[in-house]
Order: sequence, then C-alpha cells, then structure tokens
Amino acid sequence: MFHVVTVREWREVWDLGNKLMDRGWIFRGQRCVRWGLESCLERGARLAGCPRGLLRNRENCMLRDFQNRAHEFLTSVPDENDVLMWLSLIQHHGGPTRLLDFTYSFPVATFFAFDIADDAVAI
Repeated sequence: MFHVVTVREWREVWDLGNKLMDRGWIFRGQRCVRWGLESCLERGARLAGCPRGLLRNRENCMLRDFQNRAHEFLTSVPDENDVLMWLSLIQHHGGPTRLLDFTYSFPVATFFAFDIADDAVAI
C-alpha cells in the first residue's frame, strides 16, 4: 500500500519522515515523482523500446560479463550461483538490475531522491 502526501516546505518533509520512521515504515527515494516502482533495468529497457520478454536474456548477459571481469575490481567474489549477491554487486557498482532499493532510513531515501534530481521527487 502506498501513501501519497504532497509537501512544499522542507520542514514538512522532515517532520513527516521522522514520524513515519518511528512507525517502522520503509522508504524508497526516486529522483522523478512520475516513476512507478520500476527497476533501473526495466525503465531503461522501456525507454529503449526493448521488449520485456528480452530482459531475462539481457540480464543474464550482463551478469556473465560482470562475473568474468569482477576479479579486476573485487578482492573476493560470491559463489558463481549466488545470483542475488551478484545482482546486488552489479547494482552497487552502478549497473542496471531488476532489484529495487528500499531503506528504513528516511534521510537515506531523501538523499537518493534529491541527489541528481531535476524535477519533483518521490520518497
């Protein structure tokens, strides 16, 4: 379930965030208010006109490429079959994945929403 609240003042944002953190909510910061819950991989494919049916294949190619080059920039790597760990590493290094980031920290979500925003953001 999503709760939509529009705020105009920074103080309102901060007060609301503190109130919700105390209630155990999780947050996601997005730099564009118009985005739905869509991963970077899904959004990129949609914008490029890539059919959704090809996403699994594209992800597998990226995963293989990342695994083949990981030794160049990582001191230790996960088990080859630990796909979730590999995807989280790809995402950590700025690559597109099917994963969505969430946090219990309102300030962290706020940072990611505003970091490179050029429009209204969503948290």
